[in-house]
Amino acid sequence: MAGLTCFLLWLKLFYYMRLFKPTSAFIRMIIEMFKDIRIFIFIFFIAILGFANFYYVLDQGNTKKILEDWDSTYNGSVIYTYMQALGELGSDGF
Repeated sequence: MAGLTCFLLWLKLFYYMRLFKPTSAFIRMIIEMFKDIRIFIFIFFIAILGFANFYYVLDQGNTKKILEDWDSTYNGSVIYTYMQALGELGSDGF
């Protein structure tokens, strides 16, 4: 709870930086970028859920489990797909 409170405190500092002329344009730009990126994040997570479903169904038919490290559940497949999207391709076993 304290970590969340500290994070919100820093966000409030950025909010108050809009009062000063040198920083107001940058803060406004950051706010506009977050507004515009909402649609991308929505589409990105739909793609994550779609690929997670693909991996989950594919893993159910395999004898050698792909999602073995993630408990071979749907939640594990979502985490596995998200980690792949971040670049963790897990090619150590090949």
